[in-house]
Amino acid sequence: MPLIDYLILAPLQQEWTAARGVLPPEPGRVRRVPDGSLTYRTWTQPVATRQYEGEYLVAATPMDLWTPGGEKAAAVAANALARWHPSRLVLVGIAGSITPDTVRLGDVVVAAQVYGYGVSEAHDGGEVLRPTFHQPGAIDLNRAVTFQDDDAAYEAWRAACLQDADTHGLGSQVKDPPKLHLGVIASGNRVVKSKAFGERLKQEINKYIVAVEMEAMAVHQAVYVTAGRTDALTVRGISDYADPDKERLEKASNDGWRTWAAANAARLVRSLLEYGVTAPLSPSYHLDLRRGQRDRFGQPGVPRFAYKHVGSQDVAFPWLLRRGAPTPELTLRVAATMADGSPAQGSVGVCLTETPGRAVVHGTPQKHGGLGFVLPPSAWGMNAELLLSFPQTVRQIAVSCEDDFGRAATASLDLSPPTPRGTP
Repeated sequence: MPLIDYLILAPLQQEWTAARGVLPPEPGRVRRVPDGSLTYRTWTQPVATRQYEGEYLVAATPMDLWTPGGEKAAAVAANALARWHPSRLVLVGIAGSITPDTVRLGDVVVAAQVYGYGVSEAHDGGEVLRPTFHQPGAIDLNRAVTFQDDDAAYEAWRAACLQDADTHGLGSQVKDPPKLHLGVIASGNRVVKSKAFGERLKQEINKYIVAVEMEAMAVHQAVYVTAGRTDALTVRGISDYADPDKERLEKASNDGWRTWAAANAARLVRSLLEYGVTAPLSPSYHLDLRRGQRDRFGQPGVPRFAYKHVGSQDVAFPWLLRRGAPTPELTLRVAATMADGSPAQGSVGVCLTETPGRAVVHGTPQKHGGLGFVLPPSAWGMNAELLLSFPQTVRQIAVSCEDDFGRAATASLDLSPPTPRGTP
């Protein structure tokens, strides 16, 4: 079961830097979520079409600072897939064209097919290349085709890319807006700077190959091994012609062709998200503060944590959260105030979750009073019950939640008149 809508991977930090200013609809609202040796960026992407309305949950990360190649790409992709369980995975970055007459600098190639290649034999006569075959998801490819056929949307993308060329220092070097190509990409653990090698790939692997890059094969293999799937979408901007002139071109443009190509690819990905590929998985949150019976604290399966002295107060919210949709990790916060408006101190509480497995999450005291709870993610949805106990009576309880993507909900309850323990 998927947990989020999209996982986006960029091979290099430079490619991610170019993409991050384009991909999120509001860059200032991108959140950072550390996880081991990786830090993911997360955001929500609104989608409103005739078929779908809501928002996609998107997580993204660069895979390395310099050149990851297949080994690093496979390791990062496997980690990210295990962490986020995405419905769709996109690899966005740059590639070299081996068909310079038709696939030009700044153009974007969406891989209709990916042919991985490696060396299967090395002998005195040379090397024998071993191909592997990978395809994108049928839905992703179909929406890319449909987008290209939508004249208004497609030309708007091209115009935005052309307008952005100056930002990358290309100025008058760019005469025409980029084009989108749906073609065959070769992927292997080599930086290609040879026209002859490009021709060899077409002769020995597939004659329709139009561009070369280094990570798509590894990402597809990680998807297959880690997630039991075969689909991923590869979107590559053309930054060079995979020939001996590659380094001179990069130096002369101060890497402008590389960053513009990466931005063009990212802009296409964002256009596809806005176009609405599939229905969003996870709706927003609603907190229900209807109170339950106080005897809930003594029922089987509920931890014994309530205060017992006269004047203490127990509150149960048995229907706090009821969701049958994917739910990322949630941070739940509880704050209460006394009759005089001062913060209540010393409260204790537990949150009982069913995801569908049952878990008991104990509240952690917060710096300025109140409690915090971290509820584990669940692709199956979540039912959560909140039980609170206060050493004194309180007048108001406020509950808020927020997930890894910045989506939040709040609710409050006025307790008038209070009902302390020991009151007849």
